[in-house]
Amino acid sequence: MSTKASTPARRDPATRLTRRDFTRLGSGVLAASMLPPDLLTAAEPAPCSRFRAALSVSPFTETVLKTVALTDGARTAKTVRDVQRLFNRHGATELYQRIATRKRSPQDDAEHGWELALERARLAADLNMPFNPELGLFANYGDAASYQEPPDFTDYPGIRLPGPWTSLKLEQMLPALREYGVLVARQIRGTRARVDVWDLGNEIEVGVAGVAIRPTFESPLYQPPDAVDPEIGRMSTRQLYGMPENERVAWCRAHLWPHTARMLNAVADGIRSVDSSARFSTHTSSFAQRSSTMLVGFWETMEDHGYLPEELGVSFWGMAGWTNFGPADTFGWLRELATDLKRKFDRPLFVSEFGFPSEHMPPPWNWNDAQKGYEQSEQGQYTFTRDVIAWGASTGLLSGIRPWAADFCTSPGWAPLSWFRLEGSTASAKPALHAFRDALKSSASCVSRR
Repeated sequence: MSTKASTPARRDPATRLTRRDFTRLGSGVLAASMLPPDLLTAAEPAPCSRFRAALSVSPFTETVLKTVALTDGARTAKTVRDVQRLFNRHGATELYQRIATRKRSPQDDAEHGWELALERARLAADLNMPFNPELGLFANYGDAASYQEPPDFTDYPGIRLPGPWTSLKLEQMLPALREYGVLVARQIRGTRARVDVWDLGNEIEVGVAGVAIRPTFESPLYQPPDAVDPEIGRMSTRQLYGMPENERVAWCRAHLWPHTARMLNAVADGIRSVDSSARFSTHTSSFAQRSSTMLVGFWETMEDHGYLPEELGVSFWGMAGWTNFGPADTFGWLRELATDLKRKFDRPLFVSEFGFPSEHMPPPWNWNDAQKGYEQSEQGQYTFTRDVIAWGASTGLLSGIRPWAADFCTSPGWAPLSWFRLEGSTASAKPALHAFRDALKSSASCVSRR
């Protein structure tokens, strides 16, 4: 099968410290100020339906609801359904879930197993809104900092492997990945959910599905994919990000990204066999990137090897700047990246994970780099979020934004990024919950993402 043939046509001119661990770390006093009265009125959904206002329940929602209810001042949500309906009142246009290959995959405060994913898909169908599945292609979890675990197909007995995953050559992996795409698409379609966009992978510039370099925080689970390329297992995330950006690109082009493209294309091909009109997105991280060089190089390699999705994704944390080896002006970096990707590939950028803290974030994820014009407060969180949405929608450079775990206010580590503040057994909305409505209230801000 030719990988080029299934690429959409391009238009013209173990012990590992992950984001889940971060949410359990640190301490601090949660903000307790009240919302202004005018922000406590009932909100209507934003009028722009083409911009993906991906404000969704998260893998942490059930954990949050064990101890608190969420309120916007007019309505209170005590169930998963109610939380999504509350989000819908503030402009949400889709329901999301990250999906591991295991049926059940409890990850501390989160659950990524496909059993819960199917529940989320049925909820989306019941609420008559699109379901946005993110197929991580890992057994349990993986991101740019942690081990991009191999898939575990134990719960898919129809997928048979000739040996342990990391002992396989790439050509032996591709049929299994394609079959996984077929099976998971059938499962989701069977719930009656409508999928507008299929997301493949989670922060995958360092690898995907076990074909990945050594993680930032060493894991005893790591197995080098030597049968694919022995150089991959000799490279670590720390080494890679210690290189100048052009050298990173050169190494990844030679040893990693061509394999990533073929793996993603195999999954996409399987999904298309079930959903012939399937559209795709894939996202990278933004860690240690001071320019658009690395991600432009990533997507050039993806295209060269047959995988160019309809939306190019990225994680974007508004105050993860120079002390995190990133740019001094994070918003400026996002504008540069989106502009360069649109110019080169005629594709919009989707912000797959977004956050701006409303107060100081504790170590080890000290994303506290001041941004000119935006204070680190609830008002600053609202203003930065509103401005990014308004700019992205009005220019057409962004297809949408997913605020990451906006409901996860019960973790001291994550609470500054949440859009709710704890007040006893209730968590009240911060002003950021109104950002989509306010940024998209004018139909002039709405642009087509196609």
